[in-house]
Amino acid sequence: VVTGTLFDAVGSAATQSYDTKNVGTTHVLSASGLVVNDGNAGANYAISYVPSAATGTITAAPLTVTAQTDSRGYNGTTSSSVAPVVTGTLFDAVGSAATQSYDTKNVGTTHVLSASGLVVNDGNAGANYAISYVPSAATGTITAAPLTVTAQTDSRGYNGTTSSSVAPVVTGTLFDAVGSAATQSYDTKNVGTTHVLSASGLVVNDGNAGANYAISYVPSAATGTITAAPLTVNADNKIRPELTPNPPFTVTYSGFQGGDSSASVGGALVLATPATIVSPAGAYPITPSGLTSGNYAIAFVDGVLTVTAGTLAPPPVSISAATGAIASTLNPPGTAPTGITVPSGAESIVMLIPADGATVQQISPTISIIDCGIRSPVAGCGPR
Repeated sequence: VVTGTLFDAVGSAATQSYDTKNVGTTHVLSASGLVVNDGNAGANYAISYVPSAATGTITAAPLTVTAQTDSRGYNGTTSSSVAPVVTGTLFDAVGSAATQSYDTKNVGTTHVLSASGLVVNDGNAGANYAISYVPSAATGTITAAPLTVTAQTDSRGYNGTTSSSVAPVVTGTLFDAVGSAATQSYDTKNVGTTHVLSASGLVVNDGNAGANYAISYVPSAATGTITAAPLTVNADNKIRPELTPNPPFTVTYSGFQGGDSSASVGGALVLATPATIVSPAGAYPITPSGLTSGNYAIAFVDGVLTVTAGTLAPPPVSISAATGAIASTLNPPGTAPTGITVPSGAESIVMLIPADGATVQQISPTISIIDCGIRSPVAGCGPR
C-alpha cells in the first residue's frame, strides 16, 4: 500500500515478496519497485518501504497421485510397471517419480494397486506440497506364470517298476523355491523299445498352494527302452544211492526284480536227467528248461545228480514160466492171476513177472507164498 501524495504518474507500481518461498505462517513480506515518472529520475520523491507483520502465510501446493490398474504375469513380487498419474501443479523438479504396486504378489483378477514414492526437490524436504495417493480400482490382474515340464527318454534294465532315474526338464521362469522336484515314469514296467515316459509331481513353494504357476506336463517321445533283466535258474544238486528212484528235483532262482517270483515267468519248468534207477554210481546232469519270459533273459544252469554205490536187491527179471502154477495156486481155474504178498523176514527178493502179468515173489533161500501158495522145498498144497 502506497501512502502520501503522488504528483506524477506512476511508472511502475510497487510489489512485494515473501521472505522465503516455503510453506509457513510467519512470513514477513517486503515491498519494492515503485517508480514515479517525475522527470527527475524519481528524485522528487523520498520513498520508504515498510515490511509487513510476520503473519504472511504460504500453504502447501496440492498434488494427487492416482494408481492405475495393471495386468501382468506372476513374477513373485508386487511390482507394477505402470506409472501412476500425478495431477496438480509442480513448481519444482521431481526428484523421484511415483511408483505403484499390487496389494499381493499372487494370481488374481481383483487386485488394488497403490501409488507411493513421489519426491519433489522443493528445497523444503517436500513440505511445500501436499501429496495425496489414490488407489486404483479393484481390477488389477496377475496371471499364472507358465512352466513346462517335459519328460525325457530313458533306457534301463527291467526292475519290476515303472520308475525312471532321469529328471524331466523344466522350462519357464521359477520365481520361487522348488518344494518337490518333478519326476517321470514309464507307461508300463515291461520290456520294450517304444515306451512313453510321463512327468509329474513338480511342487513350487509360492505361498499360494502352487496357484501362481500354470504347469504343463509334456510326455517324452515313444523311444523309452526297458531291456530284459538277467534271471538264472539253477538246478539244485541232489544225491541218491544206486537202485533207488531219483529224488524230486528242484531249482533256485537268482535275479527276480521288484516283487516278482516264479509265478512271474511263463512256460512249465522241466528238470531232466539221463540217470535211471539202474544207472551205476556216478555224476549225472540235472538239466532245467521250459521257462519263458518277456521281461527276463533266462539262463539255465545244470545241477548234478550224484548216484552213490550201495548194497541192494537185484533188479526185477522177467520169466515166462510158472503161469499155470501161479494161477492154479492163487486163483480158481480160468481166472486171472493176482498179486502175491511177501512174508516178513525175507532175506532177499526177486520180482518174477510171468507172461500173463501175474507176480511171483521169490524168497531166498526158499520160495513161500502165503494162503496155500507155492512152498519150496517144503511140501505143501498146490503144484511145486
